[in-house]
Amino acid sequence: ARPDSNPAIKVIDADTHLTEPHDMWLKRAPAKFRDRVPQVKMHHHPTRAPEHGEHTESALLDLGLSWEDIAALKQGGAIG
Repeated sequence: ARPDSNPAIKVIDADTHLTEPHDMWLKRAPAKFRDRVPQVKMHHHPTRAPEHGEHTESALLDLGLSWEDIAALKQGGAIG
């Protein structure tokens, strides 16, 4: 069965197509599917990517680690 023939089947495109033109799939899709194709949204003011390790502490805190746990990981060389 085709995925569009059964609304219970969800199709997820895990490849983000970032190396392709932003409208590649949109301009090639049949009109009835244009609102369902992968799209890369372009921003006029792109944000920078985080630096390596920039969010490590906040992520570990969100996972339930304490500041003492984080200090021990730093001391042991597990994180920078």
